[in-house]
Amino acid sequence: MLIGAKAAQQFLDKAMAWRGWGGYFDIEAKAKYVNPLAIKLFGYRCLEQTIDQQFSQMPCPVSECAETFSQQAREVFSSRKIMRKFDIFCHKKEEWRVHSVKVIPVFNTQKACIGFATHGVEIVYKDLFELAALLGNYGINKKSKLSLEANSFIIENNQGTLIPLNLEEQEVLCWILRMKKNRQLQLLLQKKPEEITQLIDSLKEKFKASCKAELIDKAIDLGYFYRIPQTVFTKQMSIILRENI
Repeated sequence: MLIGAKAAQQFLDKAMAWRGWGGYFDIEAKAKYVNPLAIKLFGYRCLEQTIDQQFSQMPCPVSECAETFSQQAREVFSSRKIMRKFDIFCHKKEEWRVHSVKVIPVFNTQKACIGFATHGVEIVYKDLFELAALLGNYGINKKSKLSLEANSFIIENNQGTLIPLNLEEQEVLCWILRMKKNRQLQLLLQKKPEEITQLIDSLKEKFKASCKAELIDKAIDLGYFYRIPQTVFTKQMSIILRENI
């Protein structure tokens, strides 16, 4: 837990030792402090240029996801918990970068939320970069060319979903939204056909969907395409990248 703006600034300065960029934003998502790496990342020349700037005003690809970032900030304020995510941006022509990011609520001494700190580290591992491409594409298959678009994905456990879902349901939904067939789900999740069917039926009931297509439409409308279960980065990643299914 970070208490006060000064504590947030000290944390962000320490992040430089981990090659991390970061910024502290107030309750209105206006920048109050960013460390030197973030100044460069956000497209500014000096700290003074960043003060009171919101995401939509930044001269960099961050502005493309400004509304998404604002929604994420509101979720952090509401939950009072750290949010883990990864962001995808094109920093220069055809130069895509993926960042692992934490959004950390900042409180005053009365424990009221007064803002948030962001801390990010660029992902340089090829496998994770390819995974980001796979997660960012809708209905990718073996013949598809991997490509990226600017996006921000929330990494969550079974406590963070909008509609209460257990971990298995989160996993199934994540891959259904990427047009994986039942046979592919069996491989990814190491489950029997009847278990996959039961999980899909449970999802349809929770989303009040009469069929799989309606389930997909409703889940996308609620933002579930951008909510990734944390297990994707552990037990499933090697299967996904090996098979590119």
